[in-house]
Amino acid sequence: MTEGRPDLARAVVDASFLSQHRSRAYITSIRADIAQIRRAIAASHELLKRHRQPKLDEALRDERHLCPRSMQKLSSLCFEPW
Repeated sequence: MTEGRPDLARAVVDASFLSQHRSRAYITSIRADIAQIRRAIAASHELLKRHRQPKLDEALRDERHLCPRSMQKLSSLCFEPW
C-alpha cells in the first residue's frame, strides 16, 4: 500500500507540471494572437485613412470653390476649435 502512494504522488506532480506547461504555451499563443490582431487593426485604420483622404480633399476643394472669401473667413471663425 505504501508503494502506491509515491506513484500516485509522482503522477499528480507530472500532471501538474504538464498542466502548467500547457498553460504557459496557451498564454504565449494568446499573446501572439492579440499582437497579430492589433497589427491587423492598425493596418485597417491606415487603409481607411487613405480611402477617406481623397474624398475629404475633394470636399474641401468644392467648399472653397463655392464659398466666397468672406464666407470662408466666417466659416473658419465659426468652426475653429476653442
